[in-house]
Amino acid sequence: MRLCVSFAQHMHRSTFSMAAVARFNMPARDTGILLSYMGVVGFLMQFFAVKALCRRYSENSLILASAVLMLLSFMLYTVATTRWLWGISLAPLAIASAVMRTLIISALTKAAPADSNQAVLGLSVTMDSICRILSPFIGGIIIQQAGAQWVGIGSSGACCLLIVAASTGRAPKT
Repeated sequence: MRLCVSFAQHMHRSTFSMAAVARFNMPARDTGILLSYMGVVGFLMQFFAVKALCRRYSENSLILASAVLMLLSFMLYTVATTRWLWGISLAPLAIASAVMRTLIISALTKAAPADSNQAVLGLSVTMDSICRILSPFIGGIIIQQAGAQWVGIGSSGACCLLIVAASTGRAPKT
């Protein structure tokens, strides 16, 4: 699960500026504003909303709902024809990403024996780092060879794998 989420998120983040220019000829200032907007929305979700959501819903249902929301956001990101519609796709993506990151770490620590938590978290961070290394390279090739919308399609595919894992019981039970 962590690999799918990390790949989708890092592919999107690492190619966002390239896609903004390639698809909408967006100036650097506007791109920076959108990236900051995503950061603020994510911060607010992690700081204020995740705990309240976890009190009301199970972590597994929130992981599945976040994966579906990420998929829908990436699909909108892929088909958006204006920079405003493209920008609108970022709010649900930031919300889902913030919830997902928090809950996957929680699920990992609950699924592992207490004496193995450090090893599990270390492996999780390592997988995330590998995705951070490969995503800009792969994303750049995708944008150059097929177009910026294919980054959204690839991220949507990673979300589909995550949805399958979360809905078929392959995800850790929390």
